[in-house]
Amino acid sequence: MLGGRRGGALIAATAVASAGLSLLSQVLAERALGAAGFAHWSHLNALLLLAVPLGCLGSNHLLLSEHARGRLQHRAGLMSALRFYGMCLAVSLPLFLLAGAWRLGDEDRFSTPLLALLFLGNALAVLLFPVFQISSRATAVALWPLAQVSLRALAGALALALTWSASTLAWAWGLGLVLLGAVGLVSVMPLARQWASEPQAATAPPSQASLLRQAGVFGASDMLDTLDLKLIIPLAALWHGSAATAAAGIVVVMLSAVVFLPSVLVSRVLLPAVHREGLQSPTLRHWVTRVSAAAAVGLLPVAAALGGWGPDLVAAVARGNYAAQSDAFRLVGLCLLPLSLSMLGAAPFMAHREAARLLRWRLEALAVFLVLAVVIRDHGLASLLWAMAGGRLWLTLRTLTTLYRAKAP
Repeated sequence: MLGGRRGGALIAATAVASAGLSLLSQVLAERALGAAGFAHWSHLNALLLLAVPLGCLGSNHLLLSEHARGRLQHRAGLMSALRFYGMCLAVSLPLFLLAGAWRLGDEDRFSTPLLALLFLGNALAVLLFPVFQISSRATAVALWPLAQVSLRALAGALALALTWSASTLAWAWGLGLVLLGAVGLVSVMPLARQWASEPQAATAPPSQASLLRQAGVFGASDMLDTLDLKLIIPLAALWHGSAATAAAGIVVVMLSAVVFLPSVLVSRVLLPAVHREGLQSPTLRHWVTRVSAAAAVGLLPVAAALGGWGPDLVAAVARGNYAAQSDAFRLVGLCLLPLSLSMLGAAPFMAHREAARLLRWRLEALAVFLVLAVVIRDHGLASLLWAMAGGRLWLTLRTLTTLYRAKAP
């Protein structure tokens, strides 16, 4: 585990704090903006969640994989990776700006400079994270995501206190992200100089074609990870109107807060080990199956509580009236278990040898989600939750059954 037992404890503690702050930031935003403003804010966040992975295209997987294989120590390989991500950002930024201009509407539209600022700030934060992991800096790995959600919570608190609009809230968040990214860049400069001064690795450098192919597989798989969760808000906006969009934002907040811990286990703890050892590690397989079983037991009472009191919880903390969406809030509990288990079960298949198989499974799960969402769309926002549960159950069965059947070499 990164940083040993003390580093693992720090990562776990900051993960819990990050989950709480992430939930708090969205609650503050909803109370500051009201239902209509929060629908606009949620739509912006959903577009960012779709666009930023396209710009980063599996950067955490690619950099960790190349480092584990000893190929990142070649300056040519490192520069190829950096040029590749520069190209991805250059292509995805205009696509995001066009999508923002089209989907965010004419009234109260977020300006193009603001959209560019938010995109680049979020992308920089994502690209810096694997550098911290490679350098084995447990403190930076633990605190970097916490700093990001702290900025959102601070911006939400200021919006509530000063009655900001959604665009002002977005400006505050975007400027904070860029400043945080600048601090992160300064902190990794010594590491970059160290890499430049080290002797070249003895292994063969990666070819450009190999790098592009591997990045494409990692990036596509990364794009599909939680794509169903990211699509809930845009689909609600497209099919069910403004009130359902705001309620969808709350649904995504509730789901994201609970599955934050499985996500942290995968991205901050498991991912480096996965790229070093892969599916063939019996210790890794055993650890994932044990944690999945523990997660199932721990999430059952949470799911039951949300099924019984989800609408009451939303009514107690939200400013808007979402009584018409009470069925959707109850279904949040139904999605928690398959969502968490599918994230944990997918972890051992993220290494470069298994990435193509995981990509195929995620495509299958996305197809299940989209087909169900279209077939039962007349049931409103609740139909998207049913569809998500179906797709995630498919992915869970695919990953965990394969993991269970895997044998040590």
